[in-house]
Amino acid sequence: MFSNLGLGVYVNSEIVPSFLDIVIGIDAREPQSLSAYHTPFPNNTEWISDLRQRYDTSQRIIVFCTELHQSIVEDLLTLDRPKIELYLCGVVDHPFWYAQVHRFMSWFDYSIRFYKTNPNFLTERLEPFKIKSRMFDILLGCQRSNRDYVYDFIKGNGLDSQVIMTYFKSWNVDLRSSTEFKLDDPGVDYIGTTQYTVRHVLYHGFQMTLSQVIPISIYNETAYTLVTETNAMNHFNFYTEKIVKPILAQRLFVAIAGKNYLRNLRAMGFKTFDGIIDEAYDAVEDSDVRWQMAMEQVRWLCGQDQKTILETCKPIVEHNCNHMLSTDWRKPLV
Repeated sequence: MFSNLGLGVYVNSEIVPSFLDIVIGIDAREPQSLSAYHTPFPNNTEWISDLRQRYDTSQRIIVFCTELHQSIVEDLLTLDRPKIELYLCGVVDHPFWYAQVHRFMSWFDYSIRFYKTNPNFLTERLEPFKIKSRMFDILLGCQRSNRDYVYDFIKGNGLDSQVIMTYFKSWNVDLRSSTEFKLDDPGVDYIGTTQYTVRHVLYHGFQMTLSQVIPISIYNETAYTLVTETNAMNHFNFYTEKIVKPILAQRLFVAIAGKNYLRNLRAMGFKTFDGIIDEAYDAVEDSDVRWQMAMEQVRWLCGQDQKTILETCKPIVEHNCNHMLSTDWRKPLV
């Protein structure tokens, strides 16, 4: 949808106006030649063709990106031009010389809303520092190469009994009938006739995606989380609800993601677990080697005294939870 808001403000999506209030220097009372875009998902060429046509007649062009995938990143790399401002839900490992680039952590913002407005909800239900019957939750979701790697590693190294692992692979499985889906916590009311993780549910009356619901019963059976991000390419990091959930639940995590995923997370004010585990894997270029090194930390943790690890990581996970909840993630980060 392409439309004018009046006063010379042009948008390509009905979602854009809700984002414009975060942008410095926009006064809707003043006439201006402003074009604002939300990158569509699945991606298409219509929005970027429209942007290029409007470039010369726009004083300012703003692009909001709430999904970072390969095709979208390829388009963003062509927009390194004056007058363009990019608000990205992650980090693109590429220098932008002319466009202004901000981190706009929309998935953080969306995923904490219920828990931020219900501050005692998790503390009354989770036991993050109690000894658990298993070591890791590994909730793999849709099929990805990094998730295939994890699944094969767990199966090939006899770690099944140490983890709770699910892998339903297909994105359009109705999870209510899937034997691979194990969210049995009360409070979820499904909306519609089919239910995927990206569809909305009512959780204790609050609308959110099913993927944003913290699996309380699973977390109370497992000590740590293995995060397998949506994308695991080296030239960009897309941060989703997959990292938000263990942070809110005060859990140690190992990340099977792209290069520098942990480094860029620390740049946003979080702490990670180097010193408790070896996080050298984060800087490794070769994905197979990086994931192998990360999985060796999973194997190592499975053989360690859980009580000692949980006590050691307590100040880190408490900091991360507080930082996630106290930060206004709608406010752009440079």
